[in-house]
Amino acid sequence: MKKIFKLFLLLIIIFLGITDLQGWTFNLKNGLVAYFSFDNCDARDNSGNGYDGKIYGNPQCVEGVNGKAFKFDGVDDFIVVPNSKDLNSNIQEAKTITLWFKSPASFKVKNRQVIYKEGSFLRGLNIYFFNGRIYAGGWNRPIRESHWLGTFLKTNKIEPQKWYFLALVLEPKSSEKANNFKLYLNGKLVDEGKGATLYPHFGPVSFASNFGGTSFHDEMYFLRQLVLRRHKRFKLHKRLFRPVYVFQGTLDEIRIYNRALSEKEIKALYKKRFYKIAQHIENKTITNKTVSLNKNTKFTSEKTLNKKKFCQKCVKSFPNRYLFITVVYDYDELSDLPYVKNDINLIKTLGKCYLGVPEENIKVLENPSVGKLKKELRKFVKKIYSKDAVLYFYYSGHGVVDSKGNFYLLPSDASIEDEQTLKETAISLDTLRACLEMAKGYKVAFIDACRVNPPWKPAVLLYKPKMSNIALIFSTQQGQISNMDKEHKHSAFTRALFELACAGVENIDLDASGYVEIKEIEKPLKNWLKRVSVSPEQTPD
Repeated sequence: MKKIFKLFLLLIIIFLGITDLQGWTFNLKNGLVAYFSFDNCDARDNSGNGYDGKIYGNPQCVEGVNGKAFKFDGVDDFIVVPNSKDLNSNIQEAKTITLWFKSPASFKVKNRQVIYKEGSFLRGLNIYFFNGRIYAGGWNRPIRESHWLGTFLKTNKIEPQKWYFLALVLEPKSSEKANNFKLYLNGKLVDEGKGATLYPHFGPVSFASNFGGTSFHDEMYFLRQLVLRRHKRFKLHKRLFRPVYVFQGTLDEIRIYNRALSEKEIKALYKKRFYKIAQHIENKTITNKTVSLNKNTKFTSEKTLNKKKFCQKCVKSFPNRYLFITVVYDYDELSDLPYVKNDINLIKTLGKCYLGVPEENIKVLENPSVGKLKKELRKFVKKIYSKDAVLYFYYSGHGVVDSKGNFYLLPSDASIEDEQTLKETAISLDTLRACLEMAKGYKVAFIDACRVNPPWKPAVLLYKPKMSNIALIFSTQQGQISNMDKEHKHSAFTRALFELACAGVENIDLDASGYVEIKEIEKPLKNWLKRVSVSPEQTPD
C-alpha cells in the first residue's frame, strides 16, 4: 500500500483525525461525547467523559473490526449507559450515532432485535434489526414540544454473519433541508426523512436491548401500554424495563456525537476499519520519516514542472503509440490517496512529450470499479492491431500481494477483507497480462503501487512475475511501500520517471523506438527516485 497509509494511521492514533480526498484532516474527536471501543473487554467510555456503561449478562469478548468487540447471546446480554446531559437529558438539535455490528447468523427470528436505543416511547432514537433489514427511528411526540410523531428509516436486506457500519444522523432543522434525519450503511446514504428537535428523553442509552422502552415502525404496542398504564402500573413497569427485543450478534466501535457528522466524515469513519492494514504496514515501514497533509498543501501543476530549466523539448508524435492511464485515489473501503490525482497530468505529459503518444491515443480512467477497468482496457487494446504499435499501460493506486505471491491492482471498489474477496474485487497480473496481450506490438506496463501482503496473511516469498512480450516496471521491489514525493504532491515514482524523461528523453527511450529498456533505465531511475521520495530506500523493480 501507499505511504499515505502510514500518514493516516499516525493521524488516527495521535490526533483522532482522518484525511479526506483533498488531504484535509477531520477532527473526529470534535463533538464526541461517548466512545465505546470494547478493546479492554469492558464498557468503559474511551472518550474520557466518564459515561461508562454497565454490563448485564455475560456477553463474549471476541475479535472485532478494530481490536475487541462484544458478542451478545440474544437472551439476557446487554449494556446500559445511565442518563446524562450530554447523552439524553438535554435538548438536542443535532446528533450522530455510529457503530459496527455483525448481523445474526440466522434471520429466522421474527422478533425485533434492538441494537441501540435511547429514550422511551415519548421521545427517543433507536436502531434495530428486523426481518433481514436494519431500521432506525426517531421521535419526539409531545404536542407542546417538536411534535415529531416519528420517522423510521430502513436499509435493503443485509447478509447474515457479516460486518456492517451504521451511522444515524440528526441534522439541525432548516428550511433548506427537507430531510434532516439520515441513515448510512457502510459509508453510503441509504435512507432519509424528516427529523426534529429531541427534548430531554429519560430512558437510558442501551446496547443490544430495549431496556427502558422504545418504539418501532409498525406497531402500537407501547402506546397500548401507555394507555393502560394507570390500570396496570406494576406490570407495565416490569414489561418496560425488562430486557426484551435483545440483539443476537456482535457490536463494536460505538460512538455518540452531539453534532451531525458530514457524509465525508462518516465515510472516513467507515474506512477506519481498513486502516488495520496501515498498522500492518507500519510494522514493515522502511523509514522513520513522517509526513503530514493539511489544508495548506498545494499540488504541483503540469505547467510548473514544465518550466523546470532542465526540461528538454518534446519529441514528435507517432500515430502507432498508445497510452492507457488508470489512477485510483478515491476508494470505497481503503484509505484514499489524494496526491495520486495530481499524477494524471504528469503521466499524460510523459506520454505526449517524451514517449511520443498522440493526444487522441491517450485514455485516462479515474477511480474505476473492477468491472469498468476490465471493460475499458479490453475495449482500448482491441483497437491496436499494428505489429509496430507500442502500448504503454500506467497504473497508480493501491496494490497488494496474496498468500501465493500473486500481485493485484486494487480498483476503487476493491476489498481486502479476505483472500477470496480480494480475488473477486481486484485485478491480478495474470488478468492484466491477458488484456494487454490482446493488442499487437510491444507493450510496457508501469505499476506504481506497493508490493506487500495484506494483514490477514503472513509474509511470503514475493517475486516479480514474468510477462512475455511485456516490459513490466514496478515502482517498488518486493515487500516495499510505494511512497509520495518529498513535497507531498505526487507519487514519488511517477515524479521521478517524469523528471528523468524531462532531463533527457534518451534516459528512458534509448533508441527513439518507443521501447523502454528496463535494465538500462533501472539505475538512473533508482537514483532519481532517491532524490524525490520521502523514503530513499524505495527501489524500482
